[in-house]
Amino acid sequence: MRIFVAALLLGAAVPSLAFAQTGTAPSLTASHARAAMTDFGCSAVHSVAIAPDGAYHGTCTKGGSTVNVKMDKDGKVSQTTGVQHVTEGRARYAMTEFGCSNISSLDNGPGGIWHAQCTKGGAPVQVMVDEKGVASATKVKHITEPAARSMLIDYGCNNLSALSMGGDGAWYGQCTKGGSTKNVSVSSSGQLAAK
Repeated sequence: MRIFVAALLLGAAVPSLAFAQTGTAPSLTASHARAAMTDFGCSAVHSVAIAPDGAYHGTCTKGGSTVNVKMDKDGKVSQTTGVQHVTEGRARYAMTEFGCSNISSLDNGPGGIWHAQCTKGGAPVQVMVDEKGVASATKVKHITEPAARSMLIDYGCNNLSALSMGGDGAWYGQCTKGGSTKNVSVSSSGQLAAK
């Protein structure tokens, strides 16, 4: 009995032993990822966010260079080449580094490309962050799904289906309009169509 109590107390004091006893992995958080990345030799850790695969990705300074790092689900940290997953936080950071302020209407489109509006050099700019995490100005206006949905409702749509974005940046769906089911779309420039 004493051995069991001692093991239980030791397991509570040392989480890794508790893991070995229970067989379930501890829940890793962004704070764990930051700490592990710092132990990996990183300083100025930022843009830490979780990817769909459960790994945490971030950017830091290591050896005098800015590098991308990730912590996998087992807590192992490694340096990555390129950005494995562009999160909203990483997209905002890239836009800020690009010179943007007042970032608004940030939305993730097809292929993991983020679009937003911002102020750069005192003027409003359409900006995007590609799947590699690189920000650039774009001439293509990007309409978010909520904005497209609102425009279609104002256009007279009822029972609006889920909208999907095409490769051309337009939103597509179906709705009831004028008593019949129609295929509807909102182009990247805001043009509405029903067929």
